[in-house]
Amino acid sequence: MVGQHGIRTSRSSGPPIRYDAVRQCLRHLAAHAARLAASVHLPRIGTGLAGARWDRIEPLITGELTGHGIPVTVYDLPRARADRDDHPGRPTRRRPAARTR
Repeated sequence: MVGQHGIRTSRSSGPPIRYDAVRQCLRHLAAHAARLAASVHLPRIGTGLAGARWDRIEPLITGELTGHGIPVTVYDLPRARADRDDHPGRPTRRRPAARTR
């Protein structure tokens, strides 16, 4: 699934997520899942570097998957410590600690 255009940079005017593209991907996924009688398991897609808001992604999942009888499990994946400290979903660069003599 590709639901973003480009990457976020310091000159970006907004997040690269494209909600309509995510909706189309989920619709396509739902068709495959229904044909296979499969369930769907995924993390909180789009909410990392793509910059999506979960309150906009969750209704897409509901509308395209669970609303059509596809069982869905969404996992909250653990993040690295550096991610939790500064900004969820965005890796941070830390300088090494200064050495003392």
